[in-house]
Amino acid sequence: MRWIPPKKSAPKHLGHAQSLTHAESHALIRAYERHGSLPKKVTMYVDRKTCNICRGEMPALLKRLGVEELEVYSGGHRRLR
Repeated sequence: MRWIPPKKSAPKHLGHAQSLTHAESHALIRAYERHGSLPKKVTMYVDRKTCNICRGEMPALLKRLGVEELEVYSGGHRRLR
């Protein structure tokens, strides 16, 4: 599968693909490629808060991966998507 930014059909520069290189997206994509699918609900633990770029792009990526709910824990705080 060719990975492109969820909101772009043809990225014009690397800034359009920035969210795919961040840890949250990268981990989800690697898990999807390794297992062929992901569960409907995913829990993720990260070492810092999710950035605004990822927050904006993540819903479209989750939809493409078949994930309906992502729960992210960062530094003892829980953030639901």
